[in-house]
Amino acid sequence: MSQMTDRPVAGQIEERTAELSLEGRRIRSRVPFGVESRDLGGFTEVIQPGALQGADLSDCVARIEHAGLPLARFPTTLTIDRSDGSWSFEPPQSRQDVVEAVERGDLRASSFRMVVARDRWRGTTRHVESIEALWDVSLVALPAYRAAKVEYRSREAPMADEADSTITLEPPSDVAGDPQEATEDRAGPEPLPEPPGGDSGTPAASEEVLHGEVVGSEIVIRRRGGVLRVEDRHVEGIGEVRVMSELAAGLQRVPAGESRSLTDSISIAPTIVGQVLFDKLRATAVMLKTGLNTMPINGKSETWPTISGDIAPTTVAEGAPITPADVTFGSITATPKKIASLSQLSNEVIDDSSPAVVGVLNDHLIKVFALKVDQQLLEGSGVGTDVKGLKNVTGTQPFVAATNGTAVTFDILMNAVALLDGLSIPRERLAVVGHVRNRATLTQLRSVANGEYLMSSALAAMGMSASQFFWTSQLSTNETTGTSNATNSIYIFDTSQVVFVPRTSLQVVLDRSRLFNSDQSELRGIQRCDLIVPQPSAVVHVTGFTS
Repeated sequence: MSQMTDRPVAGQIEERTAELSLEGRRIRSRVPFGVESRDLGGFTEVIQPGALQGADLSDCVARIEHAGLPLARFPTTLTIDRSDGSWSFEPPQSRQDVVEAVERGDLRASSFRMVVARDRWRGTTRHVESIEALWDVSLVALPAYRAAKVEYRSREAPMADEADSTITLEPPSDVAGDPQEATEDRAGPEPLPEPPGGDSGTPAASEEVLHGEVVGSEIVIRRRGGVLRVEDRHVEGIGEVRVMSELAAGLQRVPAGESRSLTDSISIAPTIVGQVLFDKLRATAVMLKTGLNTMPINGKSETWPTISGDIAPTTVAEGAPITPADVTFGSITATPKKIASLSQLSNEVIDDSSPAVVGVLNDHLIKVFALKVDQQLLEGSGVGTDVKGLKNVTGTQPFVAATNGTAVTFDILMNAVALLDGLSIPRERLAVVGHVRNRATLTQLRSVANGEYLMSSALAAMGMSASQFFWTSQLSTNETTGTSNATNSIYIFDTSQVVFVPRTSLQVVLDRSRLFNSDQSELRGIQRCDLIVPQPSAVVHVTGFTS
C-alpha cells in the first residue's frame, strides 16, 4: 500500500459505509467498531470501540443517500447506542417504499457521515479514537466496503412469488486467484449452518437460505427467498465458532509434558484469536461492558497530553487588546500491567471430552478472568504489578451518604450524579457501577404512598436508563468513611473519561507439564492493560451506605 499525500485529518466531514439489516419494519446498522476497512485510497481505517462516547448526536438524522426528508431523528425516533455503535429506526408508516427497497436489496448498505475529533496513525492504518459529531446515517444502494461475509437470517415466511436469486460481487483483491485457497483461508463466504428441514436439504418455510462460493475472481452469493444481508468485515475476519473450535482442538493437540501458547500455535492468525477472546471478555467483564473508552497500544507504555488548568476568559472593552493566557498542559502515562488467571483441569477433560473443553474456554476461563479484570479496574492499588483502579485514582469526587451505614437509595445516587452536572456531562454518557447487593436493594424500593416500585420513576427523574447501571461482586465490603465502615461503594463516571488501555489481546496458554504427576493441566489467561482517567473529576466515588 503506497503512502498517501492527502490523508484525512480530524475536523473534516467524512463518509463511510457499513452493513444494513431489516427486522420487521425496523432498519438496523452500526458504526463498525474494531473492524479494519478496505483500502480507502492508500490507507485503511479502524474505528476504535468507545469512539462515539463523547460524540455530538443532537443533529443526527436518518436519510436516503444523505438527501431528502429525514426518516428519523435522534433521540426521539432514531436510536443510537454509543457503546457498540448500533443504530436503528422504524420508517414512517407513509414510507413503506423504504422497507420494500431494503427487503428487495435495492438499498443494501448504510452510510454515515462523521467529524473525527481525535485519530492516530500506525503506518498506513488510521485509528479513529474519538468522533466529534455524527452528522447523519443513510441507506445507500452501493456499499463502499467490499463484502466479506454473508449471514444466515430468519424472517417471516417468504411470499409465494419470491424466486431464487443470484448476486455476483467482486471479492477483495487478495481473495482472487485460486478458488480453493480463497474459500479455505480467506474471509469470503463461510459455510453456513445446516438449514432446517432434515437431510433432504429442504429449508423450513420461515428460514432464508444463503450460499456463497468463489468462482474464478468473483464471489457468487445465492439466496432462496428472504432478505440478503451482506456484512462488511476485514478480509481476515473469522467466525467466533471457528476460533473457539480451533482453540478446543488446540488443547487436545498439546502432548502431555509440554506447554504451548494456544493463541500463537493454532492455524488462525494470533491477532484474530486474541480479538475474539477479547470480545468474549468484553461481554463478561462488567467494567468493559460499561462502554468505557478503549485505546489499544503496541509499546510498553504511552503518554497522552492533558489540560490541567483551564483558560479563564475575561471581559474586554471594544478595541482593547486581549491579554493572552497559556493553557496549563500535563500528561498521563499508561503502563500496561499483566493480569493473569490460572485454571486447573483434568487431562481426561482435554483428551476425551471436547464439549467440556469448549465449556472451560467459554465459561470458566473467561468468567474468572473477567472477575480479575473488574477487580483491578475498580480497586487495583497501582503499586507494583497492580493496575491503578478507580478507587485509587487521585482527584475523583467523593460523595458520602448523609448518615453512615444507611441503606443505599435513589436519593443518594441522584445527589451524587448532580456533582457531575457541573462538568456539563450528558447523563446518557454516565455509567453506574455498584455491588450486586445494591441492585437488590434498589430494585425493591417502594413508594410509601402506594407501594409501587420506584425504579422506573427514579430513573426517569435522573434522566438515565437501566442499561446504564452495572453490578459486580468485585467491590470491597470494608470501605472506610470517617470512623465508620460501610459495606459497599458505588462509582458513577463519564465513560469517555475512563480509558481502558490494552497492550495485547487476551492470550491463552496450556501447560501440561507442571502437574504431570496428578494427571492435570493448567490453562492460563494473560491480558496486559492499564486504566487511565484524563479527567478524574468526572468520576464520583459514593460511600457511606450499606446494602
